[in-house]
Amino acid sequence: MLHPGTDKILSNTYLYGATWDGVVLLQGRLTTGLVFNIARKEKDGRKDREKYLAKAKYRAVGGFELAMQIVKAQGDLKSSAPLIFSAWADYVAHTKKYYQLNEYRHTEGVHIVFVGWYGPDGAIHLETEMALHDRALTSDQVGHVCHCTMSTISCTNPAILPQAWISLPSPGGSTTL
Repeated sequence: MLHPGTDKILSNTYLYGATWDGVVLLQGRLTTGLVFNIARKEKDGRKDREKYLAKAKYRAVGGFELAMQIVKAQGDLKSSAPLIFSAWADYVAHTKKYYQLNEYRHTEGVHIVFVGWYGPDGAIHLETEMALHDRALTSDQVGHVCHCTMSTISCTNPAILPQAWISLPSPGGSTTL
């Protein structure tokens, strides 16, 4: 049972899964149940954060890989979407991004973008970004978030970038949504 008033917490929050080049694989709204799970898992996981983070990351990466394979095979993600969103929400609950998300808990229009790609070693890498916007992001705006994420990674850890990554012009030419 949720406490009174928690139905407004993180209302109008969206989750997006996108590839490094900005192709949106999956998008949807964060449900009240997922918000409750995020809060519960964050509370339970404070002591053993590293242990829980490893499990949560494994599930999140698996969900991302599943989404990429289904889209590549031109399948329908609707049946798998709830499980993938649950894995991604669980991952956010165990990362340091949770504290940023917690700051935005009464803000409408929080967007969590999961950017994933295969690195040169064949492993999937997953980065989480947050953006504030009053409406759902367009595919161009998600592409802009992906481009900014990849630009940051090119400066901080270029060894994990995908082989095909090149510097693309920023969608819209602006650094704001």
